[in-house]
Amino acid sequence: MQYSSVFPKTYLIMSPKVRGCSFMWNTCSNFTTTDYILCLNDDLIIGNGFFDDYENMLIETRKQSDQSFRINYSFSHFSIYKKDLYEVGYFDERLLGFGEEDGDWLWRWETTKNKPLTCYNTNKLVNCVDMSPTNSENMNKHSEGGGKYSAFNRDLICNLFYEFPKNPDPSRTAYVGLYGKIAQRKMGSETPNFYPTEKWYDENIERI
Repeated sequence: MQYSSVFPKTYLIMSPKVRGCSFMWNTCSNFTTTDYILCLNDDLIIGNGFFDDYENMLIETRKQSDQSFRINYSFSHFSIYKKDLYEVGYFDERLLGFGEEDGDWLWRWETTKNKPLTCYNTNKLVNCVDMSPTNSENMNKHSEGGGKYSAFNRDLICNLFYEFPKNPDPSRTAYVGLYGKIAQRKMGSETPNFYPTEKWYDENIERI
């Protein structure tokens, strides 16, 4: 708190317990006052000129009907347009650990929008993620394959949320699939609307 207090217009949001990456991304999205949300994880080195690059990305993406995008093909750095978040759905907070939430959201994007998510590139970001299970970012009690990603989340994705049929239904699949496989959502496992009032708030706040 002391460190963040020296930066203007910087607000610290704290949770009394670990709630997973989906919860953190959703919470940050709900607390922003802008339509465009830039999410940067804490495992990055931000080079000089990055925010100029980001402004140019926004200028380009505003020409499109869908205005969310990844940066350098990663969800360690991405930009969400709130209306896209309302349409595709929030990140799934049933994924209590860290990992898989980005692939799940990307699958839902592609089946909702019927096209891949736009990606822009910049050399002003360096991803310095530590893949070891002992790094400070890893809060999963059980990891997948000895790495830092959640075995709990992987189990939900592979066994509860999705199936990988040999002859998939084209209306229930996405461009990239999951883990290099064509995936389709299991019936009854659809992502809940975690924050149903947020869209209503944005549409009506100016009327009060």
